[in-house]
This record gives sequence, C-alpha cells and structure tokens, in this order.
Amino acid sequence: MKIIDIQTHIGDVIFGRPILPFEPYEPYDETPSWAYTYELSEFDLANMQERITPELLKYIDGRLGLGDHGMRILESVYNQEKNNAATLDNLPMAMKKNNIDYSVLLPIEPYTQTERSIQVCKKKKNILTFASVYPKNPKKKEKPKKYMKTGCRGLKLHPIIQGVYPSDKSVIELMEEYRKYRRPVLFHTGESAYYVWQSETRRRLARVENFEEIISKFPDITFIMGYMGQTQRDEALALGEKYSNVYYDCTIQSVEGIQEALSRIGTDRLLYGSDFPFALQEPQINIINKAIAEDTVTKERLFYKNAEHLIGRVE
Repeated sequence: MKIIDIQTHIGDVIFGRPILPFEPYEPYDETPSWAYTYELSEFDLANMQERITPELLKYIDGRLGLGDHGMRILESVYNQEKNNAATLDNLPMAMKKNNIDYSVLLPIEPYTQTERSIQVCKKKKNILTFASVYPKNPKKKEKPKKYMKTGCRGLKLHPIIQGVYPSDKSVIELMEEYRKYRRPVLFHTGESAYYVWQSETRRRLARVENFEEIISKFPDITFIMGYMGQTQRDEALALGEKYSNVYYDCTIQSVEGIQEALSRIGTDRLLYGSDFPFALQEPQINIINKAIAEDTVTKERLFYKNAEHLIGRVE
C-alpha cells in the first residue's frame, strides 16, 4: 500500500543554523531507546509501563523535580536535539526502513527556506514539499505565486516558531493572496516548547481556540490541523465537526485518538504524518494499522488517498 508522510522536516527549523551531526551519525543506533519511549509506546501512557527501565525512571524523576517551567525548558532542549537529525541523508534512510513511498517537506521560514526544499525535490523524486512564508515578511504577498509555480503542494505555517498569532492581520493578508491557488495550509497546532527563553504567551499561540477565526474566515481554504491539536484533541475535532474545510494529520495521536477522530470526523479528512525527525515514522504507521484493523479502504484513505485529494496525485 502506498504511504505518503504529510509532515517531515530537513534543516534546522528552530534556529536556521547549519546542522552539523556527529560522525558517524546513525539516529536509530545513536539515540538512546528511552528517548523514544512515548512514541514506541504508541503515545499511550499505559503502554509505557512495559518499557520503563531504571535509566528512564531516573529521567522521569529528574523531570518531575523540575516543575512546569523546568519541564518546558527540558522539552525545548529535547526538541533541539531531535532537530539535529533533520538531514537529507536521514530522511530517505527512514523512508526506506519504514516502506514510505513519499514524504512531504515542511520548511518553516525564515529558518528553513522553501527554495532549498524545492531543490531537494528536483533531486529526490519521492520527496515533495510545501512552501512556507513568514507572515511578517514585507514581500509575503509575492511569494505564494513564485512557490506554487515551482510545484509546492501547499503552505506550512507555525505560530510558535514564526511567533505569529494564527489570525494576525499579516496571516489574513497572506491568506487573501494564497486562497486563489486552492491548496492546503498545514498549521502546527497545540502547545510546544522550542526555545529555552520561550514565553508562555508564545507557547500558547498554537492553542486550538486560536484557529477558529482564520478557519471560518476562509471556507475556501483547506486547513490541516497538525498533530490534531495534541492534548487539545477534543477541541480540535470540534472544529472539524463545525467546519468542513478542516483536516487533520494523525501525528503523535494514539490508537484511541485515531478511533475517536474516525468516529467524529469520518475517514475522508485524516492524514498520516510523522513529524520526522521530531518523531519516528514507524510508530504512527503501527497506530493507524491497529486503530483501523482490517479495513483496507480506510487505511488507503489515511495513508495516501486523502493526501492525494489535497496535494494532487503522485506516482
């Protein structure tokens, strides 16, 4: 069965610096197994008990002693370390390992540039890309035409990393220009920490309740809610029940989460995504397979048909 990963990254999306991985660098061998315990437990806290080791217990105890602010700092450092695996060599290696046919790059301007992703796609036929535009860029209205003309399949926006409220005037102006291309917008949704100095205000920019204004204002644009709102899944799915232009990628959602989404939203607006390298590609594949069991038609929709409906057929 064809698989399209709708959410992957290469390059330093957090700082925009050159990535200088350790040599030799093999993320699946070098990264401690406990670092991916939550993912390998399929984002189910109950399953984590089977994987807890003394090393992991020490790690958890350390986190619990840090308090909420300390845990956010640790989360930001953790994300920065995973970001270091976002190399052009590692993505194809992971795709081959997990039998993924196509991956979609999500640059985040101004840190990772759309032009670089376009060049990667010219060399790697099984890698596609969305564009990204920094909403505060004075030339933002000129960029969608340029990027869509070169074959970008959609637009990626990240409220936290770009530091822009989803319904900011600059985003609305960008959407007014972008809507003519009738391609999707993938928003990061849900609170995340990327910077040690990151304020609570910035972290909360991606809370689900901040997206309804932009979704309702542009019913002709398809909005993909990345991560399904993370811990705000219920609120995110409520938006999909209210607005038909809302889709979701299944990144970091559990079997229970996927089943709830299928029950509330149906089979036509859910997409497989991994968020590589911030998460591994395999766990979410396993989660979808378990959530759907033997329903091949639904699996086809989540693994590639729904994506092709939005970004065009890929062969």
